[in-house]
Amino acid sequence: MERDVVIRLTSPTAEKAELPPVRWITVWDEEKNDFMDFVTNQLTWSPVRIAEVYRERWQIESFFRALKQNLRVKTFVGTTENAIGTQIWTALIAILLLKFLSFRSQMGLSLSNLAALLRLYLFTYRDLQQWLDNPMGIGVKKEDPPPFLQLEFSFENLGQQARGT
Repeated sequence: MERDVVIRLTSPTAEKAELPPVRWITVWDEEKNDFMDFVTNQLTWSPVRIAEVYRERWQIESFFRALKQNLRVKTFVGTTENAIGTQIWTALIAILLLKFLSFRSQMGLSLSNLAALLRLYLFTYRDLQQWLDNPMGIGVKKEDPPPFLQLEFSFENLGQQARGT
């Protein structure tokens, strides 16, 4: 720890607003070989604990930023606790599947590249493992897709329904 200072703003505007004191902490980060500064209103915790909490919080922020970038999540669809929880779990499962596919791939694709390629080839019929090993070199299979992917459509029935018969 290099610095641990409690700061009280004493200007007339700050006194009128009755702003609480804040704490300015500077700690040395061994991993980055650099100082980290934190400003907090937490006055009772040790500087080391505050630095650890901020590091953990940064990990969470980085994780959600990666989710938003790789899955193109801009906003939450719902606002209830259940809707947000469902969307977070869905995103976690999607990221887990992407990481698993990245692990299985012999190409060493980054998560963002794999997500982009999957979006591009999502509705093509290909062998997944072969595609993972060489996503640019495998064309669409020549054989027909399984029958459950084929839909039947009859124009005759459509005309009868339109006439109300």
